Amino acid sequence: MPARHLRLVGVTTVHGNNAVENTMRNALAMIELASIDVPLAMGCGGPLAQRRVGTAAVHGKGDLDGAKLPS
Repeated sequence: MPARHLRLVGVTTVHGNNAVENTMRNALAMIELASIDVPLAMGCGGPLAQRRVGTAAVHGKGDLDGAKLPS
């Protein structure tokens, strides 16, 4: 079902709250759960202008720990 107010043409992920590999896996799971057919691209795996700050302790090792997601 298309959104009423926007057209989603793609999704990208970057590092931030967690490693880019985790954000990529989580984005893929969300796209699958929502039955959305859009391209997914992995973005930057590290900060461009500052040191990396780990937040896995807040968001969990997989960034969405506790959520039941497709493999």
